[in-house]
Amino acid sequence: LGTEAITAALDFGFAHLDVDELITATHQENAGMNMIARKLGMTFREIADVGPWKANNVHAISRASWAANRPEESKG
Repeated sequence: LGTEAITAALDFGFAHLDVDELITATHQENAGMNMIARKLGMTFREIADVGPWKANNVHAISRASWAANRPEESKG
């Protein structure tokens, strides 16, 4: 379910936002979500505090990379 949710969020973000890159910020101890980010082609950027949440792994993916590599089932 996590992979499908992040895939849908990335599809929505690139379809409806005028941005060239999207990021995720996931707590370091959330191994499942960090694995999903990598599985979907996101690149680790840094460890950062995001608002009140401390020590998050920040992953990013460009619009071009997502378009070229997104899962087949989400292509439409």
